[in-house]
Amino acid sequence: MAVVHKNTKMQGTPFSEEKEKIKTWLERQGYARNTIKISISKLNQLIIWLSEQGKQSLDQLTSKLISKYIKEIEKKLSSKTIQNCQSIIKRIDKYYQKMHNKKLLTKPLTIPKQEQLEIEILSEKEIEKLYKATEDTILGYRDRAILSLYYGCGLRSCEGQKLKEEDINHTNKLIHIRKSKNHRNRYVPMSKKVQKEIIRYQKYSRPYLSNTNMPYLLLSQIPGKKLRGSSMRVRIQNLSKKANITKRVTLHQLRHSIASHLLHKGMELEQIAQFLGHKDLSSTQIYTHLQIKN
Repeated sequence: MAVVHKNTKMQGTPFSEEKEKIKTWLERQGYARNTIKISISKLNQLIIWLSEQGKQSLDQLTSKLISKYIKEIEKKLSSKTIQNCQSIIKRIDKYYQKMHNKKLLTKPLTIPKQEQLEIEILSEKEIEKLYKATEDTILGYRDRAILSLYYGCGLRSCEGQKLKEEDINHTNKLIHIRKSKNHRNRYVPMSKKVQKEIIRYQKYSRPYLSNTNMPYLLLSQIPGKKLRGSSMRVRIQNLSKKANITKRVTLHQLRHSIASHLLHKGMELEQIAQFLGHKDLSSTQIYTHLQIKN
């Protein structure tokens, strides 16, 4: 079976038309650019496999075919890649339910057990080390704001990048997340510490990073530019090195960490799902299998 091909262009076929429609739908649902890129890559692999089965359209995808595809890729691919392949199948299923009133999956796809073990969670001590590694400078205040948004508020990468100053409600201690993943709005509470760091950034850092009327909260050092996810990842990785943390630290790792910490402190799974903006509780249940190591 061939699941990885470089030549995935099928212009003029139903597959190419469906792929473009699904890509547009993913963009409108608010998925991050990198998530869409990975999704389309895995969709290309699925399309090639379907064509090898004699199928000419995604509309011919059935639950039986999905099970056969998953069994075949489980023999050859890593758990992370398998999860990415499963994710695009789930998104195709959502697309067909919404746009064509057709359900492809008759039962939920399970996350590979190996993948659950691959997710490393930062301990609260390590989070504290990251904060202590920041400096009292313009970029240091911004670093603490980033940590506060992605750990303290559990935001997705794209949510922090799209956040605007008007979305910060200091009176009610709430952050308004607009049109995020699954095209849903939600309000995220700010703790006293998070609010303190956001105010400090807005007062002592943000005014010196912007010489235009940029609406976005997190700004780049480049005038008139919002801070991109790639730049934030570099800042976080530099902090982790400075703090002597050997684990791989990413923006999403901070989100995973706050979810696990809240669960271990006794917060109900439903409340954590609402906090993170999960539409399906099964997405939140992964944290019940994770262990926090110092």
